[in-house]
Amino acid sequence: MLKKSLAIAFSALAAVACCADTVIKAEPVKAGEIKLDGVLNEAVWQKAAKNADFKKFTQKDVPANEKTAFQAAASPEGVYFAFDIEDRNIVDTLDKFDGDLTKFNDVIELFISADDPIPGDPNVRMARQIIFNFKGTRADGSFLAGSRDSSWTSDWQVAVSKSSKGVTAELFVPYYALDFTNAKTGNLRFNIGRENINADKTKTISVWQNTSNFMDMTKFAVLELPYKDFDKYQWLVTDMTLQNVPSEKGTLQMLKGKLSGKISGIVALQATARSNGTLAAFNRSTVQVKSGETMEFAIPLSVGKPGKYNVTLTARSNGSKLFYATNNLEMSASCFTLKIAYPIYRKSFFPDQKDKTLRVTAEYAVPEKLMSKVRSVMTITDAAGKVIKSIDGQSGTVKNFTVDTAAFPAGSYTVTVTNSGAEYANDSLSDTFRIIAPATPGSSSVRLDDNRYLLVNGKPFFPRGFIGGQHKEPHFFEGMQAAGYNTVQFYGLNWPSLQDIKIVLDKAHKCNLKVFCYPYWGTSIGFTGFRDLKKSNKHRKPRLTEAQWERLKKMVDMVKEHPAFLGWYLADEPRGAELCDELLKVYHYLQQADPHHPVITLDFTANGCISKKDLADIHILDMYPHPFKDGSWARSLPSVFYSMKQVNENTGSAGTWFCPEAFTPRGKNRRPMTYRELRCLIFGTIVNGATGMMPYKIGSIKQQYYIHGKNSGIFYTPEMRLGYLEGLGPELNALDAVLTAPEKAPVTADTNEIIAIRKKYNNKDFVIVVNTDKNTLKATIKVPGIKENTLQLVSENRTVAVNNAVFSDNFEPFAVHIYTNDKSFKSPVNIYDLEARIRQVDKEAKAKLNITD
Repeated sequence: MLKKSLAIAFSALAAVACCADTVIKAEPVKAGEIKLDGVLNEAVWQKAAKNADFKKFTQKDVPANEKTAFQAAASPEGVYFAFDIEDRNIVDTLDKFDGDLTKFNDVIELFISADDPIPGDPNVRMARQIIFNFKGTRADGSFLAGSRDSSWTSDWQVAVSKSSKGVTAELFVPYYALDFTNAKTGNLRFNIGRENINADKTKTISVWQNTSNFMDMTKFAVLELPYKDFDKYQWLVTDMTLQNVPSEKGTLQMLKGKLSGKISGIVALQATARSNGTLAAFNRSTVQVKSGETMEFAIPLSVGKPGKYNVTLTARSNGSKLFYATNNLEMSASCFTLKIAYPIYRKSFFPDQKDKTLRVTAEYAVPEKLMSKVRSVMTITDAAGKVIKSIDGQSGTVKNFTVDTAAFPAGSYTVTVTNSGAEYANDSLSDTFRIIAPATPGSSSVRLDDNRYLLVNGKPFFPRGFIGGQHKEPHFFEGMQAAGYNTVQFYGLNWPSLQDIKIVLDKAHKCNLKVFCYPYWGTSIGFTGFRDLKKSNKHRKPRLTEAQWERLKKMVDMVKEHPAFLGWYLADEPRGAELCDELLKVYHYLQQADPHHPVITLDFTANGCISKKDLADIHILDMYPHPFKDGSWARSLPSVFYSMKQVNENTGSAGTWFCPEAFTPRGKNRRPMTYRELRCLIFGTIVNGATGMMPYKIGSIKQQYYIHGKNSGIFYTPEMRLGYLEGLGPELNALDAVLTAPEKAPVTADTNEIIAIRKKYNNKDFVIVVNTDKNTLKATIKVPGIKENTLQLVSENRTVAVNNAVFSDNFEPFAVHIYTNDKSFKSPVNIYDLEARIRQVDKEAKAKLNITD
């Protein structure tokens, strides 16, 4: 996973070298002509053109201190790059695949894509990231719409050879490692960067193509290829599972999945499974494929004992390797799976839930004709082991069990499905669920509903507030309340005495604000571990000490009873397997000790949230766009929106909130986000699944405009202050019931740059439409079922005409339009009047400080 330092480094890359129209011709080479050893002695490297115009990213006209040169070649199977790198202080300490190379080592990074020409819609742009350090250690990832997926990998190869001047390297990227979905010309697009650790441990970044962001694909150069037969490398492998499959000849362990491609004929599949790096099983099979059709495959793969395995599947045809797919799969000893399908949230029934029907599903990997021999029984036992209920399963490979638990007393229960009647099915699986007792009178009860929206004391609640609240300045609680906000998070509320913590909670409650904070009383948590407050960061450890655990329990016991309390903030962008393992223990403890408050965590990438989905009940994505004065962005808004969609779709039953940018990063090339851009960011993430909005950070009201301070937050610019306090807060507050309404209705736009969601509240429609593009667009919106001839626009004091449930409108760059047929809805703000006021206040603030744009 990319660390934040890398993300910041990428965002800081400024325009440096060539233009986006740069074309490099890959020298043709036959398969096998290049020996991948890092020594550049092949004939092809003697004639391939050298490219060496790397510039410092902070000074676009200044060459890099140490030279980097590369050459390109291509065979019918893939592309080769040769590198000649000067380096007087090689740092190559890491040898673990996919380790944090860019933070600790000298590296070369190749961004490469088959998207040529670059798609106009940034939501569909795809690229691979290839990283290696100077001992040949690899790391890789994949980007879609600027959002990184660190789980992607392929078997590209690199070899490095060291010399007195530095290193030379040879890199091979097979065509099947690329995605040809958007390919048109048969050429590739690419850019190359170098991150260099200096002798003083500082880092210098240089880049070949002029860009302020490595993932700005519009700045990628063209790699012109001599070979363009790519159909045979376009494959899709899905639904890979490793399972016991009973048959009339006995039970087999099988790798199953679906495969589709663009060629027809016999394809040879090869599957390997490894456990902790050791080969556990290997097998081959052949399948008949037909172009454009999806076929199922099943390969015997006898891994032996149950457990987790890394499974790799490759295919060949006519001597050519066609694809490489890898996945982490779990092999169960049972021939079936058991799932508690309901309740969804924490597998627990709460007092305010109307539906208390337990739903359990058992699904069998057994041929239908063999299931007649299998008898299945589900039992429910209480904490004492007493059987409360027993039900026989129906016939079929999927058995559904339902039990009304309304009369069950509070406590923990175990569900067990036991099979008999056939040797391959003589086993059982168990899981647990809970009946939660009512909360203490006067305290808050907070949970997620079946649609993953927050409920506070049984009522829908759309959290909108700020991360990074100042617990030493709770006097601004009134200002937050007046602006329509209802939630605040604190990083330091766990530092004072328990009595002082209660005082802050009391003040928040008086202002109708809900609070979430760390449970680690007297303990600081960072990205990598914990430390006592009086100790330095070098004492930070990934495990809580016994004393720290005891303090945590004392804070939980006190805070959980407070009516202002919303939930526990588990961690801020946690890193490292050992820390995440400890956080899982904290999560399980909080689930048991305080069932009435959710656990919340935050990460800055979609994959960071997804990979930690089992650590918390709610995940906050804090992906900041960080705009630059030259018009570029550290992360494009479409990439942020796509990341939010990924988090929403891949974190199971967890809630998904977003953390918008509410501060201005330092740096002469930076600029603050405008109110219009902030509004686009907030409603764009809501369209893509955000069910809460917690900007970072509120800051201190004592800060002056354009005077950077530790707690500037929203008070650094009029755009932030007025935009959040007079625009976004009141608007989100007015739309509160709409945003938590579970019912959605269909809506479509005629261009991909326009995204939309349609919510139904009190039988009225609210259609949120967002222009994700920097250009003005005209779009046609279809809203099936709308009968009105006009719709009014929230916060704009205008209407649009509707004809047969279709209307058109103009969208300025990053514009948001919210349409409704609810004529009683009162807009809390006029966005155009507010923009004019922001411009005036901004002009006055800059004049006062003699600031010129």
